[in-house]
This record gives sequence, structure tokens and C-alpha cells, in this order.
Amino acid sequence: MPKGTVVSVVPDSARSKENDFTETLEYFAEDSTVMDADGKVMYLYGNAQVLYGEVGLEANYIMVNWGKNELSANGTKDTSGKAIGKPVFTENGTAYNMDSIRYNFDSKKAIIKGIVTQQGDGYLQGAKVKKDTTCNLKDPHFHIGAKMIKLVNKKQVVSGPFRLYVADVPLPFIVPFGWFPIPKNKETGTSGVIMPTYGEEPNGRGFYLRDGGYFFAISEKFNFKVLGQAYSRGSWGLGSQASYAQKYRYTGNVSLQFNSNKPGDSPFDKRATARDMNLTWSHSPANLRPDRSFSTNVNFVTNGFNQNNARDINAYTQNNFGSSVQYSRSITNNIKTNMSYRIDQNVRTKVMNTGLDVSVNVN
Repeated sequence: MPKGTVVSVVPDSARSKENDFTETLEYFAEDSTVMDADGKVMYLYGNAQVLYGEVGLEANYIMVNWGKNELSANGTKDTSGKAIGKPVFTENGTAYNMDSIRYNFDSKKAIIKGIVTQQGDGYLQGAKVKKDTTCNLKDPHFHIGAKMIKLVNKKQVVSGPFRLYVADVPLPFIVPFGWFPIPKNKETGTSGVIMPTYGEEPNGRGFYLRDGGYFFAISEKFNFKVLGQAYSRGSWGLGSQASYAQKYRYTGNVSLQFNSNKPGDSPFDKRATARDMNLTWSHSPANLRPDRSFSTNVNFVTNGFNQNNARDINAYTQNNFGSSVQYSRSITNNIKTNMSYRIDQNVRTKVMNTGLDVSVNVN
């Protein structure tokens, strides 16, 4: 607490069996401290602060009601009418910025208005919150709007029906409920919803929502996500991506994508739908075992995948793809075997060549 803090226990006149503070309450006011005649209500003015156990509060105005075991706070206005000294509530190291608060020491519950707080990588904003979003700006680029949101044990946020807003423009659908885990481990993350991107494609598929889905943080060794995409003219896609690792042994990534592309300007066009697939797999050993090695570099596509699904000119014009799987092992100090399987594709000529090479080296 800053210099000038007054350390105070509850006045005797405010004590009773029903309401009794269990810890010392510390308070400070830069301007003035006013106590009611009955000694049950105290008013703190100007850069006021209150500390009670793990709970702290700072504001330009704070009222402590000893009789009800409550405190309330809000900011004040300067000569120009601008709000200053708004409450900052801290509990167990987590800070909450707000317009006003009423907090009960016994129930540890609060009624809060105009709250902004960071939870994991996101920010929560609420007009009126009972204590039991994606950007720290007052007007975020995109956010989730819901009438009921609850933070559960600082591990997850649950909500009732919500709508996604982009630049304050609501998207034309409502999700019946929401569950948003709060990441604690920056390396592995936490299972949760992946928000899609939006836009319009110039190649005829129309408006889209894509790369949205769900991330499964299974463990530090393995995680995967399921992603989907949908277009206004009937095309859609579904894919999955997985990452795995064994410390000091290997790392790898696997991705599988399936797309269904509808031709024409209408989802009811009866021309044949193009179905395309792309499989990628990379596996790298740590080379801690000199007697054996296994690695892969697979990029297998169907003939029309890039032409129907490319998002940039370089991918659209790429025609050649190669995939390889390699394995080597030393049988003895003098004998070493190598095996390599390769697939070469040309999606323009629709020609695919495969080959298997096996060799034995004797020293």
C-alpha cells in the first residue's frame, strides 16, 4: 500500500455475529476519509484504495459498509465531464477494469457494470456482470455478443445464445450456446473453438466462412484440429490437422483436406461437382539412433485440387508434386540398408510415376 495507508480493523460498533470481517482491512484516500456518525459506513475520496486479503480495489470513490460487509466504488468526472478514476478490482492476481462495482465480503460475489478483463489470450467485456473477448480495444475488430456469459473457475467461459460481430456488423446466424476454454499452457494450448475467417472469393464460389472448427489439445505429445469451410454457392470442405512429437526421438505433422466444389453461380447447378483431396505428411527423426532412420515428406493431391482450391497464384500454377518415404538401418557395423519409395505427380498432364529403391552397402 502507498505511504499514508491507514490499517484498520472493523469498528466495534459495526461488529455482530451476523457480519464480522475475518481479516484486517487496509484503506487509503488521497483526498479525504469520512465516517458516518454510527461508524458503520465509511467514504473514501480521491485515489482511494482498499485491500482485504486477496481482494484489492482502486477508484476515485469507494464506500465501505461495515454493517453489510460490502463495498462499492465508481469513478468521478473531471471539469470537462470525462470519467476518471474508474474502479480496478483485483482478486488473486487477476485485474478487472470496470465502471462501477458492489462487492460482498461474505459471499465474495459482486455486481459489476462496464467490465473489461483479460482471460488467457482473450478479453471479456460486459455491460452488467454478476461475478461468481478477442481484443482489448473498446470497439474490438470482432467479438462475440451474448446476454449471458459466465466465467467458471478461470478455466472456461460459457454463454447462452450468442452472435459473432465483425466490425460491429452481426453475422446472419445465432449459435445456441458457447463454451470457450481459457488457455493456461502457451505451448500446448487448450481445447476449444477456432473462429472462422470470412470474405468473398473471386473464383466463383462466393462468400465464405472457412478455417473454423475445433482444436483438441490431447497432450504435449499429440494434438489435432478439425476445420471446415462453407461457401454461399454450395461448395464446402472438411479437413483435419495433427501434430505429434516424442522428445529426443521425432516430430511430425499430418494434414488431410477434402473439398467439394460446385460449378456455376448457383448452388442448384446440376453440373458435376468436383471432389478433391490433399494429403500431406512430414516426419523428422531426432537422429539419436545412428543405426536407423525413418523420414517422410508426402504431398499427394488429386489432379484438380490446386486449380479448384488455390488461394494464391503460385499455388494455382503449381503442377508438379513429389512425395517420398525413406528408411535406413545398419544391420552390423559393416552392412547398411536403405529403402526409398517416391511418387512424382504432374497434375497438368495427369501423369504419375512411382518408384521403389532398395540398396545394401557393405564396407
